[in-house]
Amino acid sequence: MRWREEIELLREEQRRVVAFMNWHAEWWLSHRSRRDPVEDDIREGLVAYAERQAFLRRRMASHFQALWSSPVATTKSSIEENSE
Repeated sequence: MRWREEIELLREEQRRVVAFMNWHAEWWLSHRSRRDPVEDDIREGLVAYAERQAFLRRRMASHFQALWSSPVATTKSSIEENSE
């Protein structure tokens, strides 16, 4: 019974990590040009940096989602088989 609880908690934590990474990517995009007034070349650098950070967060979210999708499902089914 405790194993099932742990699996449920783990799945929720994984879901939240992916959701946070996606939220953080959007946060970076919303802050691309928050610094005013700045020179054009500095603004270009700030925008590029924010877009890179957003890209990295989305990539991490995608990687975690792919990494976590299979093992949790396999673990859950093997635990359920052993508990019956």
